[in-house]
This record gives sequence, structure tokens and C-alpha cells, in this order.
Amino acid sequence: MYLEYIIPGLAVIITVIYFLEVHRKINYVKNMKKIVEVIRLLNLDFKIDCLEYDDIYNIRLEKSNQEILIKLVYSKPDYEFIITNAKRWTVNSNPRQWTRKTKPIFVDKSKDFIGLENESFVTTKIVLIYPGVKHVIRYLNESDTVIIKNHVPVDGVHFVTYDDFSNFIKSI
Repeated sequence: MYLEYIIPGLAVIITVIYFLEVHRKINYVKNMKKIVEVIRLLNLDFKIDCLEYDDIYNIRLEKSNQEILIKLVYSKPDYEFIITNAKRWTVNSNPRQWTRKTKPIFVDKSKDFIGLENESFVTTKIVLIYPGVKHVIRYLNESDTVIIKNHVPVDGVHFVTYDDFSNFIKSI
């Protein structure tokens, strides 16, 4: 009796999910090409490896005994990026309406990214906030926060916006 509604409904849901996933992958590839092009234009002689969207990091640059690991995090210029503690980060998509009851949007695999170590290389870890963010904020305790300035590492990780990315890579 209800199968005549359930089956078409499920087909629509599956189709929408499929197209959203395809759209996400297309955007990811487009954004990665843009970022890699910035790196290539700097002529820094790094070997560039691009990984998948769901990996711990998305770009690995390698030159002799140096590696740079880049984790891409999407944000909008009016959002806030919050370092809640040493191993968790969140993107606040609505800073003006935020309350303590607001459910955070945690960045996937941040703990894994922080924990990456490779004894064969001097490793620089970068969270590339793309395309931008209003502030990068770090919680010092439950009530005190500081705004992180560009190029200042927090727990061994540099938080860089796309606008500052080329300058930061050149400075390494």
C-alpha cells in the first residue's frame, strides 16, 4: 500500500545524495587545482602530491628532507575558525548568533593530523582555511580566547587563509 510512495521517495533521496556527492567532488578538484597552481607559480621545487577529500591531509609537498602537509578546511569569510583545544577545531558558521547551546561543526580528523610524525623529514603542518575566515580564535580556557595572528603556530600547526597562503609558503 505504501510501497508506491516509499520506493519513489527513496529513489529521489538516493539521487539527491548522489548529485550532492558529485558536486562536492567537482568543487574539491577545482579548488585543489587552484591551490596547486599557486604552489607551482612560486617555483619552489617541491614534489606535489594531492590526496582525496576524506584523507587526513590533502596536499603533501616534499623537497629533500622537508615536507609540508596541508589540510584543507572550507570556511566563508564571515565565519570563525575556533581551536577549542589542542586536538579539536571547529568552524563557527554563525558568529553573531552563537550561544553555548549552538552545536559545533567539528573539523574531521584534526586529532589525526596533529599526531602525524615522520622522522625522515622536517615537517611543517598547515591548515589552509579556504577561501577565508573572519578570525582564527583559540580557547585558552572555558572563558578566555585569543585571536591567532597569521603565521603563528598553535600546537605545531599553522592556520593560514588562502589570501596569505603564497606568502606563508615562500617564508618556509
